Amino acid sequence: LPISLARAANDDEFGAGPQGGGPGAPLPIFSAAELQGRVAQLCRDQHGSRFLQAHLEDARAPSAERDLIFAEVLPRARELATDVFGNYVVQKVLACGDAAARKAVFREVEGHAIELGTHVYGCRVVQKALETLSPADAAALVSEFDGAVLRCVHDQNGNHVVQKCVEVTARAARKTGGGSKGAEAGGLKDLAALGDVVLVAFAGQCRALAAHPFGCRVLQRILEHWGDALRGPRQDAPGARRVASLLDELQRGDLRRLIEDQYANYVMQHAIQYGRDADRARLVASVKRHLVDYSRHKFASNVVEKCLEFGADADRRALVAQVVGDAQSASNIKLLLVDPFANYVVQKVVDLADHQQVLTIAAALRPIAAQVRHTPGKHILTRLEKKVPGLKF
Repeated sequence: LPISLARAANDDEFGAGPQGGGPGAPLPIFSAAELQGRVAQLCRDQHGSRFLQAHLEDARAPSAERDLIFAEVLPRARELATDVFGNYVVQKVLACGDAAARKAVFREVEGHAIELGTHVYGCRVVQKALETLSPADAAALVSEFDGAVLRCVHDQNGNHVVQKCVEVTARAARKTGGGSKGAEAGGLKDLAALGDVVLVAFAGQCRALAAHPFGCRVLQRILEHWGDALRGPRQDAPGARRVASLLDELQRGDLRRLIEDQYANYVMQHAIQYGRDADRARLVASVKRHLVDYSRHKFASNVVEKCLEFGADADRRALVAQVVGDAQSASNIKLLLVDPFANYVVQKVVDLADHQQVLTIAAALRPIAAQVRHTPGKHILTRLEKKVPGLKF
C-alpha cells in the first residue's frame, strides 16, 4: 500500500494526504484495487484503523471503497472485535452500516456474546451491537447471558456489557405498546421480557453487589433505567416489580453499612434519586438519625447531599433545620463547616436555606469568621456573602 496512506491516516483530521488541504479537506482517495485484500491488515494498524473509520463515516468517500471495506471486514468481524485497533472498525461498521451490515456482524458474534463480552476489546463491540442491532437480534444476544449474568457482573469487562443489557431491555420495555408493528413490535416485546431474566440474577445478592466495585455500577444502571417504571402505569410490569423487590432487599438490615461503604454509597444515592417515595423516606430517616456522623464521613456525606437535593420538601426542610439549629444553639453547623467533607453538606444547606435560616447561619459564624477563613469553611463564607446582599464577614 502506498506510504501516503499511512501519512494520511496519521493526520488527526485525515486531511493532509495526497490532496492536501488541511483539516476538513476530502479524504485521500485510494482505489478499491489498492485496498483490496489489505483491509483486515489495516484494521489491525493504529493509523490504518483510524483511516478506515473516517472513510466509513465520511459521506464523501467513494462508495466502491466503502463497499470493499464492508466486504472485507464483515466476514472477520468476530476476529477483529478482539483486536486493539480492529474493534473500533467493527464498531464503526455497526454505527455507519446499513441493516444488512449490522445483520452480518450479528451473525458473526451470535453464540459468542459471553466470550466477547468478557474480552477487554470485544466487550466494546458487544455493547455497540446491543445499541445498534434490531430489537430481535439484540434480544438474541441478551439471551446468551441467561445463567451467566453474575459471572459477567464480577468481570472487569463483562460488567459493562451487563450494564448495556440493562439499558436496552429497559428502553424496550418503555417502547412496548408504543405503536411499533410487526416484527419490530415482536422484537421489542422479547427484548423487554429479557429484562426480567437479567434482573432475576440479582435476587438475594443485592447488598453484596452494592458493595462490589463492579456490582455497584450495574445496580446504579438498573435504578437509572428502570426507576421511572416504579411509578405510574408501568409499576405492575414484571421488570418494575423485580426492581422494587431489589430495592426492598437493599434496605433490609443495616443501612448505615451501605451508606458508609465506598461503593454502596453510590447505589444508595441512586435509590434516593430514582427510587420510590417510601425508599427515599427510609433513607432520609437514617440520615436524620446520624446526620453529623454521615456529614463528616467521606462517602456517607454524598448520601446526605443527595437527600438534601431529592428528598421530599418536608424532609429537606427538616434536614436544613437540623443542620442550622437556632440562634442559641448552632453547634452542628460550627462543627460541620470546618470538616473537609461536611462543609460540602453545609454549602448545600446554605443553597436550600430560607432567609431566616441564612441569617441564623451568618450570626453563628460571625464571631469565628477569622478562624473559618483558614479552613474548608471559607467557601461557605463566600457563599453566604453572595446570597445575602451587603453581608460581609
